[in-house]
Amino acid sequence: MKLESHLQQGKVRYYLNNKFSLSIVENSHYRWLNFGQTTQSIMLKRKPFVLTLPHQYFMMLPLLFIVPKRVVEFGLGGGNLLRFLSHISPNSVIESIEQSNEVIACFQQYFNPNNHPYLIHQQSVKQWLLNHSTSGVDWLIYDIFSSQKNDDEWPLIESMIDQSNEQNWFTLNISNHSNNKVNETLQRLNKIKRTRSLIYFQVPHYKNIIVHLHPSNACEKENKYIPPRYVNRARKLWLHRSLDR
Repeated sequence: MKLESHLQQGKVRYYLNNKFSLSIVENSHYRWLNFGQTTQSIMLKRKPFVLTLPHQYFMMLPLLFIVPKRVVEFGLGGGNLLRFLSHISPNSVIESIEQSNEVIACFQQYFNPNNHPYLIHQQSVKQWLLNHSTSGVDWLIYDIFSSQKNDDEWPLIESMIDQSNEQNWFTLNISNHSNNKVNETLQRLNKIKRTRSLIYFQVPHYKNIIVHLHPSNACEKENKYIPPRYVNRARKLWLHRSLDR
């Protein structure tokens, strides 16, 4: 059965009518988290660590090039990337920064079936950046749902990049934005990338643009901890990248 069909047959497990109408729905195979009418995360219940949405495969592409010692993800949601990265790279330190107590509570109750002690910090991006430097982080991931974005978003992204080491990777998920907003964001990133290269992917049939800033001298490594099916898929996706604009 196609994933779209599963998403039409779920039973509501949780609903919170807050500023982005958070709900959790499930059927016998999947459990997913919605913000309003948008499905943000989907977990395969029998294998919670498996990636389920197309844009997540584009987001994991840095794993072709690095074995990260430390990853910081901004935006928890249903924790797809957190579970995936913790599963395939258990020796990495992986932290998630999430402002919403409600999202964290829902993750722990519904999207952490093995009660794994994930490193989750209840803070805004701004609060975290005031107290931490990104220079020692191998991979920064900015994946905050669009309804949570505000006017302070770009200064925060710029601050992350300015603080970080130029040998590190920065991944940004741009979703639910107009073409003008996407172009503006890409142009701004291009101006502050310094010695990094910028590549981006438009996810087919989805409103996601995945952007990676990476060292210009990045070379593919033989990362034996990544299952071959992920490596093979990632290599095919990398061939379709769009370069600096």
